[in-house]
Amino acid sequence: MRRLPLALLLAAACATAQRPATAPPTGTQAPNAVTFPPEEVKVSRLDLELEGKNDEELFAIGTAAYGAGDFARAAAAFARLADLFPSSRHEAAALFNAGLAFERQEEWRLAQERFRTLERKYTGPDAIEASFRVAECQYHLRELADARATLDALARRTDLGAADRVRALAQRGIVELEDGKSEDAERTLRLALGTYASASEEERLDERFAAQAQFYLGEVYREWFRALPIDPSRGDDAALQQELERKSEMLLSAQGHYLRAIRMGNDRWAVASGFRIGELYDELRAR
Repeated sequence: MRRLPLALLLAAACATAQRPATAPPTGTQAPNAVTFPPEEVKVSRLDLELEGKNDEELFAIGTAAYGAGDFARAAAAFARLADLFPSSRHEAAALFNAGLAFERQEEWRLAQERFRTLERKYTGPDAIEASFRVAECQYHLRELADARATLDALARRTDLGAADRVRALAQRGIVELEDGKSEDAERTLRLALGTYASASEEERLDERFAAQAQFYLGEVYREWFRALPIDPSRGDDAALQQELERKSEMLLSAQGHYLRAIRMGNDRWAVASGFRIGELYDELRAR
């Protein structure tokens, strides 16, 4: 395995050759002969622009295009480099950057192919990052069982740092929640937070994924809160009181996790949590 160089932060179209039809002998006409028009090969302006460029030129074009926000051009340049120059010193970075450029276009299948090639051929931090990206592509493709398996394999790796383990567990919990497995999601998200707390005693960790886990624990309880019925039309005051108490307990549990996410100080999850708390009370009043 080659050591992965630091990456800067589409797939070339595969033409399937058709087998030519056998021509009848000269002077004869095949009965009921079927003729086909010549195959039309479309070449885009971008294909023509990249034709004949070497790996250094393609890498420079892709880097400039990505920086300018032209993700289609960046993906084409990086993908062409990876396909035509597999021994280039830029191959690993080109695979990663092609995947990123496809992601920005929401071409999740094409992005996944590039990240899979990278994780198969290389080792090191960027290969691990490629595995996380594969899981994200699977999530967006709604291949939730596959995404869960990818994240589970990451979480079990013995060479994974504590921060990445928290990330893998937090994201696995999110996938489980999306897949309707809320009880599994609660256990996984609590495991992510426990891993974060234990590791934080020995090293300073980025709070981003722990805050994400707290937010999604709030989402688990919010889902349970929303699922609890309140039916005042039955005229049973005791039953209604019990329903309100149970629903309030779920609201307070959800709110508690959102507040913990806010206290972690990550801007993204703090804003999202504050918004959710307001929604909880609006929904309770609407009942």
